[in-house]
Amino acid sequence: MVNVKVIPCYVANVTVIPCYAVNVKVIPCYVANLTVIPCYLVDVTVIPCYVVDVTVIPWYMVNVKVIPWYVVNVTVIPWYAVDVTVIPCYVVNVTVIPCYVVNVTVIPCYVVNVTVIPCYVVNVTVIPCYVVNVTVIPCYVVNVTVIPCYVVNVTVIPWYMVNVTVIPCYVVDVTVIPWYMVNVKVIPWYMVNVTVIPCYVVDVTVIPCYVVDVTVIPCYVVDVKVIPCSMVNLTVIPCYLVNVTVIPCYVVNVTVIPWYMVNVKEIPCYAANLTVIPCYLLDVTVIPCDVLIVTVIPCSMVNVTVIPFYVMNVTLIPYYVVNVTVIPWYVVDVTLIPCYVVDVTVIPCYVLDVTVIPCSMVKLKVIPCYLVNMTVILCYVVNVTIIPCYVVNMRVIPCYLLDVTVIPCDVLIVTVIPCYEVDVTVIPCYVVDVTVIPCYVVDVTIIPCYVVEVTVIP
Repeated sequence: MVNVKVIPCYVANVTVIPCYAVNVKVIPCYVANLTVIPCYLVDVTVIPCYVVDVTVIPWYMVNVKVIPWYVVNVTVIPWYAVDVTVIPCYVVNVTVIPCYVVNVTVIPCYVVNVTVIPCYVVNVTVIPCYVVNVTVIPCYVVNVTVIPCYVVNVTVIPWYMVNVTVIPCYVVDVTVIPWYMVNVKVIPWYMVNVTVIPCYVVDVTVIPCYVVDVTVIPCYVVDVKVIPCSMVNLTVIPCYLVNVTVIPCYVVNVTVIPWYMVNVKEIPCYAANLTVIPCYLLDVTVIPCDVLIVTVIPCSMVNVTVIPFYVMNVTLIPYYVVNVTVIPWYVVDVTLIPCYVVDVTVIPCYVLDVTVIPCSMVKLKVIPCYLVNMTVILCYVVNVTIIPCYVVNMRVIPCYLLDVTVIPCDVLIVTVIPCYEVDVTVIPCYVVDVTVIPCYVVDVTIIPCYVVEVTVIP
């Protein structure tokens, strides 16, 4: 028996199959302020399970709202509003300072193997017309193995908030890959300023008599090459493998605070198996005043009984740059992840056409899967508002790379002319435990002895 409550804007098809109970509640917790200033490409990332309705009217403010459409597999995909402000161009400084505190308390008669290998500190400063080679190798692997009959209390204190400031004439692609990994992509002609401020509290409690095996094997390699006023080759190699195996008879209570809270409770008598399969990889080659080729290659896909699929319909009108990218897991691409309020305003100075326009051409190839309905009209200010909500996922959120012109199993040619600066400021808001409120409160309750399979209807 499954009881699913979703407030406004969700369409879900739930199939209940015997055998387990899950109670998930998540609430947003931070406020982010994003400002994009003209003079380069701005990448807006929308996490799967959304329908983006963008309407831009020349020389006016446009209000773009991402409205959720469904809940996937005991999974509540965040819904938020993005307010995008794009102002003229400049320089960016990227500083990623990892910040993890792991407190593990093992009570007698248990076997706990907790390995937390901290990330790294990445300080990237790219000044126009330079050669920057940035390689970010997966942070660390967290392997938590809990053997039956014991209590494990794991507390991970503040992760961090990401403050991204992009100065004109650059393309900043900031990707935050779940479980301790910040992927910063700097594309030619600009500098990126990324500030990571602690702000996560993870409290994991495993109650006696359960077998929990969680293995997170990061597997992301970002190679960013910026050749002076020439070409940038950005290659993201396949995600990583997340294998979560839960053996029947156990209770796992996981609470993740800031950015979003994820409270997962699994009551005895049920087995869960999570498999993340490759989905799309982002391979970007930028050749200023030449040809910009964006290839989306499979990267990571979540197989949790239900694999949501969407269809995206994008209508692009010449003269403006609207780039929407959905990257697996939680990717922050000139955007923020759930639990933040992003304020972004885009001011004129973009060129996006389904045809080729001098001074930079982008080829976007997106393999299967979405439908984003976007309409942008040249020369104007785009105001995108995304209101934070929450991300509740007992497993892993699906993933796909979505770029401006995305039409299922099709290839589009888009002309992009870099031109603006992105300033992202994340201001902590508050920490809510077990239950988060803002935007929408989704309460998914699954009564013991059931397997919930959710099918998403585009």
